[in-house]
Amino acid sequence: MGQSVQKVPAREMWLKLDQDKSGVLDRKEADTLLHLIWKTYKVQKPLSAEVVTNILAELDVNKDGKIVQKEFEELYDGLWEE
Repeated sequence: MGQSVQKVPAREMWLKLDQDKSGVLDRKEADTLLHLIWKTYKVQKPLSAEVVTNILAELDVNKDGKIVQKEFEELYDGLWEE
């Protein structure tokens, strides 16, 4: 991902960001999540609006316009396997 840092568990990251406890991330919460990930892991690639849009599209596996915890955790955990 970025520089060598210890992985924050996906569930912990999710609980910090699902602010309304709805079980899904809206666009604002997802944007906040991505910025937190970039900051926490010191990701070198700039987090442009296009990058955010592309990542959100990938996170929304079933294309229902919502990001649910399972979709997030699967992708988040997959990043650590790369």
